[in-house]
Amino acid sequence: MTQGRASDACPLFEQSQRLDAGIGTQYNLAACYEAVGRVASAYALFLEVSATAQARGQTERARAAAMRARSVEPKLSRLVIETEREQRAALIVERDGTVVDAAEQGLPVPLDPGLHEVRAHGTGLVPWVQVVEVDESPVVHRVRIPALPLAPSAAAAGLPAAAAASCDPATGRSCAAPEAPGADSSLRPALGITALGVGVAGLGVGTGLALHARAKNESAEAAGCDARGCPTTASLELRKEAIKAGNWATVSAGIGLAGLAAGGILLWALPHPDRAEAVRVLPNVTLGSAGLDVYGRF
Repeated sequence: MTQGRASDACPLFEQSQRLDAGIGTQYNLAACYEAVGRVASAYALFLEVSATAQARGQTERARAAAMRARSVEPKLSRLVIETEREQRAALIVERDGTVVDAAEQGLPVPLDPGLHEVRAHGTGLVPWVQVVEVDESPVVHRVRIPALPLAPSAAAAGLPAAAAASCDPATGRSCAAPEAPGADSSLRPALGITALGVGVAGLGVGTGLALHARAKNESAEAAGCDARGCPTTASLELRKEAIKAGNWATVSAGIGLAGLAAGGILLWALPHPDRAEAVRVLPNVTLGSAGLDVYGRF
C-alpha cells in the first residue's frame, strides 16, 4: 500500500483477514478497496470496523472508521430492485447469486462498479435474468422485474401464477396436472387440527425464546452494555446472543400465528366440503416469512 500497489495489496489483506481476523486488518482492507475503486465494499467495511471498535470501547478507532465511511458515501452507486406486488411473495430474487430479502427490495443498495446479475425465479414460473452495469459515477440504477409468465407445465394445470409458484413436488402435489375436484376436502379437519398444533407449538417456542432473550439482554446490561455499545468481548457476546434469541422468537411466534390462522380457516371459516372444490393448503416459507397458503374454489 505504501508503494502505491493497492491492487496487489488487497488480496494479501484478504488472506490475512481469513487467517487471523482483526479490525486493524479490516480497516486496512477497507482502505485498499477504496484505493482500487471498490467503494461499496470499502463503505461496508468501514462501517463494520466502526461498530466493532465502538462495542470494544475503542472510541478513537470507531470515530476514524466512521469518518472514512462518510467520506466514501458520496462516491457510492446504488441499485434498486423492484418486483410486481402480486408476485412478490412467490419470487426468489438474487443479486450476484445472493438472495435479496423482501425487506431489501425497493431499497437503494450500494454496489461496487462493474457488471451485476439480477435473477428472479419461482416454482412454476419462467426464470428471468438481467445484467446491470454499474459505473463509477454516483448514480442510482433501477431494475424492475416484470410479472413472470407461467411455465408451460403450470399453465397446462390451469393454476394462477401465485398458486403455481407455491407448488412443490415435496408436498406430494404436482403442478403439472390439476387435482380432482374436492380431492383435499376430506383432509381438511385433520389439516386444521395439525395447523392449530403447529400454531400452539410455535407460540410456545417463541415465548420461551423471548424469555431467554430477555435474560441474556439483562445479563449484557449488567456487564456494562448500553446504547453506545459493550465494554468487553464477553458482554458483546451476551448482547449478540440476546439479539439472536429475539430474532428466533419473532420467527417462531410468526409461524405460530400463521398456524393458528390456517387452522381457524380450515376448521371454521371455509364452507362445508360438499360445496368446496380443490382445496389446496401449501407451505410458504421464505427468508423473511413463514406461513400457509390456502387455495380453492367455493
